[in-house]
Amino acid sequence: MNKWPSTTMQAGDVWPFMTAAIVCLAAGAVVARNVVAALVMIAIVVAAIILVCAGITRLAIVALAIVPVGAGLTTGANGEPGVGGLPILSAVNNAALLVGFLVAFIAVVPRGRLRFLAYGIAVIVAGELAGIGAHNHGLGLDLKGAWVDLRWLGILGWGIWLCTAMSLRQRQRAVWVLLLGWNVINIVVSLLQIAAGSAAYERLGFPVANGLFGHPTGGAVAATMLVCLVVTDIWSPVPVLRPSRRQMALAVAVVGIVISLRFKPVLALAPVAIYCMFYGRLPRLTLAVILIVVPMMFVSFALGRTNLTGGSLSQNVLSHASTRVLLLQGAERLAHQNFPFGSGIGTFGARQSNAVETTAFDQAGIGDVYGFTFTFPMYRGDNLVAHVLGERGYLGLVLWWLALVLLVLAFWDLSPTHWFPATGIIAAAGMAPVLPSLLTPSDALLLMIPAVLFLDFASFRSRAR
Repeated sequence: MNKWPSTTMQAGDVWPFMTAAIVCLAAGAVVARNVVAALVMIAIVVAAIILVCAGITRLAIVALAIVPVGAGLTTGANGEPGVGGLPILSAVNNAALLVGFLVAFIAVVPRGRLRFLAYGIAVIVAGELAGIGAHNHGLGLDLKGAWVDLRWLGILGWGIWLCTAMSLRQRQRAVWVLLLGWNVINIVVSLLQIAAGSAAYERLGFPVANGLFGHPTGGAVAATMLVCLVVTDIWSPVPVLRPSRRQMALAVAVVGIVISLRFKPVLALAPVAIYCMFYGRLPRLTLAVILIVVPMMFVSFALGRTNLTGGSLSQNVLSHASTRVLLLQGAERLAHQNFPFGSGIGTFGARQSNAVETTAFDQAGIGDVYGFTFTFPMYRGDNLVAHVLGERGYLGLVLWWLALVLLVLAFWDLSPTHWFPATGIIAAAGMAPVLPSLLTPSDALLLMIPAVLFLDFASFRSRAR
């Protein structure tokens, strides 16, 4: 019988891990031609391998708490490089996710212990391969586009390693501190920015600050996950928070959502509420499909049928809602024109090749709209559903839905006593029509780090025996 990963990796496990990491990074350096960033990534990977081998879990938690901040500062508003487009921060983000990605594949998936988790990852990869096989845009673009789609799985790897190195109770306390700390610091930073007159813009007559994560959406996502923790803790068979902590967390989360002035938390929390009300009352597969597919289809259909004339919109009147509408409508055109595979990986919202994306956006009929043009491409990646549909077509969209359903089933298997972990996937799916939730590193990290750390692998092992 396969031995479950111990709290530290053995010497023989390190070399394939390190070799695969360096080979991937070397290939990335050749493609990107950014030697400095590649060297930084290699250094981060080597340091992370040492961290994993030494079993220094507290330092790992601190590092994971900081990474979303760097990711947010790197991507900035609308997914574009921020803070002067710092390549070093971007390298750190990708290196951190690459380490976790390799942990997930090398240390866990081959051992056959995580059935639904392995199936979900396999289906996601199958969707990527279908998109790559359908079109030939060059190996470099295919690899970079696939990495943008798959890198969030690195969070699973980090969580899986920490789950084998810390007790469940330790990780639950870490998640509580992590979510509360993110939200409190973000609120303080946002208020200081507003008080200093450095708010990013106004919405509904109120100032909106970028906050700790480089964009108001990051604060909204962190607050959403804190609400998810409170709500699921109330309904779970084995709650972990005292009533006083729930009240404090809910108050902090509400303030965070109000300061962000974002509607996205509503789209995330609606399916989470349905989850809490119907879990155990419906077959699990049926409920998972309802929670993942139905909200995305409903919101996407509503946005896609909104009547907008793209060419008549200007920089001054193009709202965030309008960009999501136009992206969905354009993605539908691409999916019809390139049925059933879409326009190909890295061509629609991946932000890897401005020239290739300009061609795809022109083909979609929205290439002349501000935010989608060659000169001003900042809104191209604002919609995860449109990104998947445009690049991978209807077949890829169905495979993506199936993968998320399998991951929800996996999280339910790996957390039988607490319902919080599945909310990471459910919230990401709920916000996907209006947010690049699993595409942008900062949002993906905020959604998935707390969820994965709540998984109970010990319970899964005991039931497997």
